[in-house]
Amino acid sequence: MKTLIVLYDGIQMNNVITAAHIQPDEIVVIFPKEIQASVNEKDLNELLDMTATYLPFDLNDPVKSLRAVLEPYKGAYVDSYGGHDYAAVILGSFMDEYDFTIVSPYQNRHVISFYNHGTERIEPLISPEITIPEFVAMSEGKVISSQKPDTRGEKKWAAVDYCNTQRRTLPDRWRVITKFIQQNLGNAEAKNALVIREDQYRSHKEMLNELVKAEILEPRESKQKSFMNYYFTSDFARELLAVEGKSLEEEVWRQLYESNLFTDVREQVRIDWNGENYIATNDPTSELDVVATREWFMVCISCKSGKLKEEALYEVYSNAHRFGQGKPIPVVCHDSKEDTVILNNKANELGIIMINQKIIESGKTAEYLDEKIRHLKW
Repeated sequence: MKTLIVLYDGIQMNNVITAAHIQPDEIVVIFPKEIQASVNEKDLNELLDMTATYLPFDLNDPVKSLRAVLEPYKGAYVDSYGGHDYAAVILGSFMDEYDFTIVSPYQNRHVISFYNHGTERIEPLISPEITIPEFVAMSEGKVISSQKPDTRGEKKWAAVDYCNTQRRTLPDRWRVITKFIQQNLGNAEAKNALVIREDQYRSHKEMLNELVKAEILEPRESKQKSFMNYYFTSDFARELLAVEGKSLEEEVWRQLYESNLFTDVREQVRIDWNGENYIATNDPTSELDVVATREWFMVCISCKSGKLKEEALYEVYSNAHRFGQGKPIPVVCHDSKEDTVILNNKANELGIIMINQKIIESGKTAEYLDEKIRHLKW
């Protein structure tokens, strides 16, 4: 039987990396009894789809205590990553006596080391494949809702492409029509309806007809004289024009998904910070525009259209650090044409990756992000 001993770490990912590589038959998690109240036994069991045995030891007499705990597990693998440094040193002192193999993952080099009786063996590190809900759960949160790329059809992507083309090539014109539509949504009894006065129609006729041609709007006969009726072809079509930055968000999401560089990519990820203690009216929640996971990290992306504000940096920074499992990767994708030097400097101080419209337009958002991540030092 292949047994892996790990030192419990509040950052759950630190207990997952080695386990995902060697795929043990059993996991033994040891921890100082002083932190027993904060030990979460459920997450690791669910994430690795196996039952882990949790065993406390006494830091006041660690040698004696650890000897009693470890006696049944001679010949086991011992994960050197994570946990209490003092306990790790003592655990290593049992290496020869208990025929332990010390396992050390080196994430930056993507290798893992096995050390036993003076001999070291190096292997390529097999990275864990973790979904966004699993990643969030490790930080005691819970994904309440999210969107996956497979919920989009060909017509919807065509609508996204149309909106992004208009937003880029004719930004002032696009800003006028989206503001006009947003103002007139309040006049509609049905949420997907637009009731427009005839004089307003004449002012925006050309753009409204283009939206009909793009299958975002469809005209309806009006029972009211001097009014024109339009309906959005779907709730999604309505969001593209009514929610600022929606088409930008969709484009970033699609580029990451189609790159195949990430394990899981989702949009509109709504997270309850307190996990299963969710109370709709009181619990703190976040909604992240785009989230992606790969290996041992989660990328949190905020997509901002128009004027970029400093608040956007702090928002994505906060979420990335709350759920990043010690390796936060906050990202801001934006289409601002204003001077962003000051905000870029602030982002650099906070460790936020900034991706501008030029990169997004090139279709290389995922590749740019991948390159940035590869140069991060954990």
